[in-house]
Amino acid sequence: MRKIERRLFLMAAAGFPLVGQTPKWQGSWSASGSRGVMHGTWTAAPGDGPQLLAGTWALRDNGNRVVSGGTWSASKSGESWQGFWRALVAKGPGSGGKDGGQIGGSWTAQPPLAADAGIATMIELAMKSVVSGGWFMGKSTGAWSIRVQPGQ
Repeated sequence: MRKIERRLFLMAAAGFPLVGQTPKWQGSWSASGSRGVMHGTWTAAPGDGPQLLAGTWALRDNGNRVVSGGTWSASKSGESWQGFWRALVAKGPGSGGKDGGQIGGSWTAQPPLAADAGIATMIELAMKSVVSGGWFMGKSTGAWSIRVQPGQ
């Protein structure tokens, strides 16, 4: 099993152990794909190693109301700006009281950082400028961007 696959398996088996930690960062996100553009907010805390993050996410409508949300985690390959992500969708308005399940895929980015830098370094960069990349989930693909709120 490759190192990054092992990390993803360990994250999945651990069940988002970092979500209870106090978030170190918070900000906004947007993602585009075949269904249009989505946006929302996020929090993150460092993981047990330099290539792991976890936190919470919220999908917001154009009136800035939360319409869905849950927890997320991401891992980065130590040698390049790519990795895996997964999100658990919590109960929310219109869900009929049911959890939305789990989604996940992979991500890429090309930040102006050393390829072997830790994933938290990319979040720190988002304090100064928008960081963006691509996401992949099955046959679906799109673009993403994140920003850290000032004062973080």
